[in-house]
Amino acid sequence: MSFAKVFTVTQTHLRSEIITVETDVSKGLHHFSVVGLADKTVEESKERCGLAIKHTGLRSPRQSNEKILISLAPAHIRKTGTSFDVAISISYLLASGQIGCDVSRRIFLGELSLNGEIKRIKGIIPMIQKATTEGYREVLIPSGNLEEASVLAQHIDIIPCLSLRDVISHITGVCPIQKIQKFIKGVREDTTQTYLYFDHIKGNEIAKRALLVALCGGHNICLYGPPGTGKTMLAKASARVLPDLTFKQQVELTSIYSLSHEYSFSIHTRPPFRAPHHSASYASIVGGGREVVPGEITLSHLGLFFLDEFPEFDRRVIDSLRQPLEDRVVRIARTGQKVEFPCDFQLVCSMNPCPCGYLHTGIKECVCTSGQIQKYNKKISGPIMDRIEMWVEVSKVEYDKLMDRSEDTTPQHDAICSIVERVRTQQIAQCGMLYARLGTQKLLSHIPLAPDTKEFYDTVARQLQISARSYTNILKVALTIMLIEEQNQITKEHILEALSYRPQDKFMGV
Repeated sequence: MSFAKVFTVTQTHLRSEIITVETDVSKGLHHFSVVGLADKTVEESKERCGLAIKHTGLRSPRQSNEKILISLAPAHIRKTGTSFDVAISISYLLASGQIGCDVSRRIFLGELSLNGEIKRIKGIIPMIQKATTEGYREVLIPSGNLEEASVLAQHIDIIPCLSLRDVISHITGVCPIQKIQKFIKGVREDTTQTYLYFDHIKGNEIAKRALLVALCGGHNICLYGPPGTGKTMLAKASARVLPDLTFKQQVELTSIYSLSHEYSFSIHTRPPFRAPHHSASYASIVGGGREVVPGEITLSHLGLFFLDEFPEFDRRVIDSLRQPLEDRVVRIARTGQKVEFPCDFQLVCSMNPCPCGYLHTGIKECVCTSGQIQKYNKKISGPIMDRIEMWVEVSKVEYDKLMDRSEDTTPQHDAICSIVERVRTQQIAQCGMLYARLGTQKLLSHIPLAPDTKEFYDTVARQLQISARSYTNILKVALTIMLIEEQNQITKEHILEALSYRPQDKFMGV
């Protein structure tokens, strides 16, 4: 045989494509080239594959006078990364007649070391998903990707291989490798998770109640108050309250992390908690760079995005949250390409009432000038404030309560988790999403509001001059409170509690 065709997968952002590796071998002076819009890493595969084949005990492309042309099709798709090595090697061995077998329904993935070992690669899950949807029977992967790939073991035959020799032995039938039978348990959690619980934090029962409401309904929330009152602790404790991700969510989130620079080659079973420093750049928050990678808002998909010292972030970064908070996706445009990343996160932020932190608190005298206070609060624009449904004061805890357990009325961690899971499950069963994600039309079809309650709410809304977005956001919060209280109709008390979470002027630097 002088021609062979082998299949692999390339991943560009969150989109995967089947790539056909075509190899033609003919007699003549030695020449080895790869065509098909391949980048430098793919071009270098010629060297890696040649030495890997040699150390496997077969004839390397360098050991004979042959004209070797490898085409990666479709030619218009840019090929990046090192996952093509195994496919290129097998394609050459078939075309040169050194092995013979049927590879028409197989996908080959993996990077080769010079001695023929197969190294693990990034983005294995979306690649296997693509192979599954395209009807391929078998995927040969690096053994180093065994843990994460095992989540898809029920959908396609996944064969873990240690070396090129293992691949050849399997496909030729000399020594078949057993496929992965089931999902491998004991996967690691995201290392960013915290083990701080609400019942470890003294005082601020109102803030804890507000966070419970926010977590149940997926509402964005801002904690404001003087320094040292526990705002950051409360935000971190929130991460442990959210329920585990579903199987579909685990696959989706792990696929996103496979594109990042901190990929851990493990399955993410818990909602992420991302807390970038306020000096973070626009590109690191939103995403981008020369090679477009997900930003912090995408890495917090299906979890919490915590912005501590909210007004200290660059104005451009703060305003960039408008569209992602509304559409739950972020669109990045670059020359010649447009990328769309999911970012269905829940925003939790904290801030002080002024730069020094003590305006209107009674703890210390504020030393800020009126200009400093105005500049500080102007960082948070009206549209951003409108997209944050809940604003909650976190006040100073008295010293005598810090060590007094009798004053602590916070429910135990397990009880809080149970409430959040119950309410979230009810919302998803009722309307397919959390209440915070409901559009206006869907909200109207699900809202159980008595005529007298609606009249009361309309009167209050007119008096407070609230915007149309705030009007619906308050109703969404009230709906969540209704479910927490296990009632089937919104009452005036629910409306009043939801209204109490609107921003208070004295804590917004006014």
